[in-house]
Amino acid sequence: MHQLFRLVLGQRDLSRAGDLFSLDDSEIEDCLSQALEEIKVISCAPHMMRYLRVTNILDLLTRTAERPELEHPVLLLANALRLCQGTEEKAKEKARPLNAQTPKDGGDYLTNDNDQAVVEICITRITTAIRETGSIEKHGAALVSLWESCLEHNLQPQGKDEDTPHAKIASDITSCILQNYNRPPVMALAVPVAVRFLQQGNQELSRNMSSYLSLAAIAKAELLAQHTEAITCSVLGGRGAKILTSLP
Repeated sequence: MHQLFRLVLGQRDLSRAGDLFSLDDSEIEDCLSQALEEIKVISCAPHMMRYLRVTNILDLLTRTAERPELEHPVLLLANALRLCQGTEEKAKEKARPLNAQTPKDGGDYLTNDNDQAVVEICITRITTAIRETGSIEKHGAALVSLWESCLEHNLQPQGKDEDTPHAKIASDITSCILQNYNRPPVMALAVPVAVRFLQQGNQELSRNMSSYLSLAAIAKAELLAQHTEAITCSVLGGRGAKILTSLP
């Protein structure tokens, strides 16, 4: 990863985030997928840690279920929790760049304004570079992965037309992905995720998805044909009506 991306994302350094725009697109193009993966780690905190905790407990319980001679279930659960604490620390260390100090801000992304601002700036820089270098097919998988991770969080507006942090991420990424509706490899990754966004109830996101998916249907209708049922359900719920005019 480029040194400046490593600093800004590793340290959540908002004061240096703007410097990313001083770099040529060619300087950072190779590391955009890495940067997107790091953003996904940041934006999923502490959701990812909770996921690791649950999956490790289930894994340990499953592996020992066939061995009744092992310790009492209460002690087994305590050992599972200790195991999870070690896994969480390893996950945090893996996400932290080499030789980097502990980020000055941390914790829950939903309540951390600094982290949210850093992520928004970095996403803007990344999507700009992808557009300018025409590298959407190279970085499409990482971009769609971050986009899809937003579905695991609340996307419903908070208050009057105030998007949640993950709705903002999804909105910032949507056009960068779906404006490539004439590129089948990109749409093959994006369409299944876009259809899921239609069902999330965020009217603004649904409206944007509907517009882009209708163009994708015109360009390559078979990509949407297998999602006709889900799209129809969304239409019946008041979302995505524009797509139906383009479906085969």
